[in-house]
Amino acid sequence: MLNNNSWQELVLEVLRAAREGLSINDFTVRCQLAPIEIGKSYQDRLRVADKLLSDGTIFLDDGFMRIGLKDSPVWLTEDLKQGLDVAWDILAVIDPSQKLGNKFDRLFIEELGYEGEMAVIAELRSRLHESAHHRIHHVSLVDDSAGFDISSPSALDPSESLLLEVKTTSRPGQQFSFFISRNEARVASLNENWRLIGVIKNPYGFSILGSLSFMQISSFFPIDQVENGRWESAKISIPRSTFLENLP
Repeated sequence: MLNNNSWQELVLEVLRAAREGLSINDFTVRCQLAPIEIGKSYQDRLRVADKLLSDGTIFLDDGFMRIGLKDSPVWLTEDLKQGLDVAWDILAVIDPSQKLGNKFDRLFIEELGYEGEMAVIAELRSRLHESAHHRIHHVSLVDDSAGFDISSPSALDPSESLLLEVKTTSRPGQQFSFFISRNEARVASLNENWRLIGVIKNPYGFSILGSLSFMQISSFFPIDQVENGRWESAKISIPRSTFLENLP
């Protein structure tokens, strides 16, 4: 459904009007007064509103526009996965509590995670001499409990070996959010050569944000609050500016 920027932006306009609780009459007046651009005419705006009404994304409550969804519409899922900024903006309007956003973060972990790991391996192969390629091992394919995804020579000093845990997200913004397990944190704390690699999925492919050591992220981990309880998995958010650029 979202096949061009104009359409996506108009969807966002309509959803914001519904979030405001604008009456359909006031929305029509707003459309008449809005600047006319290619793909954003008065008729285009009404056409988008009609489509969202017909598929239940919005509904009319005694003439007033309301958000009609408890879940993300099917047409939005692929755009979220591709990392389109406007898609995440649309989801935020549909669900300001971000519960759906957290749901999609988890749903995308497996698919985006594997693709992100492959992007890191490809970058390692491009930066390391061919003679070192046999030392690059995609560990997560055979052991998902190792606490890291890839073992590889360092791209900066091939004589050193690193344990790389790859985290991939399609979320835009200044924060890099990811889930980490207690086992991954334990392995990181026991190995000075462990590094977390941040990967960003966007409409153009995958880009490597950079790396972080255990010491740089340990303060973000939760602390067990009671003697008989402990955390097993946590969602961490770290400023993107914290990452050291490129591969270690």
